[in-house]
Amino acid sequence: MTVVPANVLAAVVHVLLVIVLLLPLFHVLGLLPQVSTLVAHVLEQAVLLVLGGTATRSLAAAAAEVGRSILLLLPSYFSFTAVAMAGDSAHGSTLAAVGAGLLTASAYCAASLEGISIRKGRVLWCVRQSCARRTPCGY
Repeated sequence: MTVVPANVLAAVVHVLLVIVLLLPLFHVLGLLPQVSTLVAHVLEQAVLLVLGGTATRSLAAAAAEVGRSILLLLPSYFSFTAVAMAGDSAHGSTLAAVGAGLLTASAYCAASLEGISIRKGRVLWCVRQSCARRTPCGY
């Protein structure tokens, strides 16, 4: 099964090679930012446009956002791939229901974890620990 025609793939590879070869020239002329800024921008655009996330402030946050989004999409991808393999059998409809449930759960997790930074995560963990021990939190 061919997803992308060979001539389109060859054209994309050719364009990427030209861009990679011209990157040093673009940088010398001042047309590109520093590499870390460029990578952070590319990752942020991938999160915004492809994965449906929100903007980030740093390279580490952008990389974490991409990893989190991909990690949340993997279970639903595998379940829907299994649905496509099963076809119209009874297992296919069961796998479709499992895939829809995983997609719903991962969307809920993505929405609830969206605004939690490391500092907020520490506070939430401290609150959870204090509720478990019934003692006041050290924050």
